[in-house]
Amino acid sequence: MGRKKQIPDRWLNYHPMKEALDDARIIPIKCPLPVNRFQSEAMQQHRWTPADAMDSIPNLGLVIDITNKQPSYYDPKEFIQNGIDVLKIPCVGHHVPDDSVFFRLCNAINVFLMRNRRNNRIIALHCTHGINRTGYLICRYLIEHLRYSPQEALNTFALKRGYSIERRNYIEALHRLPPVAVY
Repeated sequence: MGRKKQIPDRWLNYHPMKEALDDARIIPIKCPLPVNRFQSEAMQQHRWTPADAMDSIPNLGLVIDITNKQPSYYDPKEFIQNGIDVLKIPCVGHHVPDDSVFFRLCNAINVFLMRNRRNNRIIALHCTHGINRTGYLICRYLIEHLRYSPQEALNTFALKRGYSIERRNYIEALHRLPPVAVY
């Protein structure tokens, strides 16, 4: 067995998930961690593993990992062996995600939605806590693809995740997005 690792900073402070954004078919979650790789009694009490994510989201079809951790915190095979696709899009924390990350994410979401238009499968999107990078990217998607206003996107994310985006630079960047034309 490998060396035990430390639980990511503040990971224990957040619940794993709340509910999906139905119109986007995305559920924001915190990063699942394999219990056997992290040394902590707290980890046993607050466990959120890939298996827990699959049990909690029975219609899960795709997991998008936007942590900047290489390799990922968990083994993607845990999802893949259960018929769930996994995509890694590394995204640096604390900085507003750049356009290339957003465009890769949009492409993945749009391809998934097209391929799954006749079922109810959804996407789980996570960074480490499922709050800041995850929130920014979901809100930007809501604004640019589903025509939400920035404040409406922020409010919806907070309601569905159970936490608001904490980083001021992410919130300000969302408010600076150019308005999307409605045809």
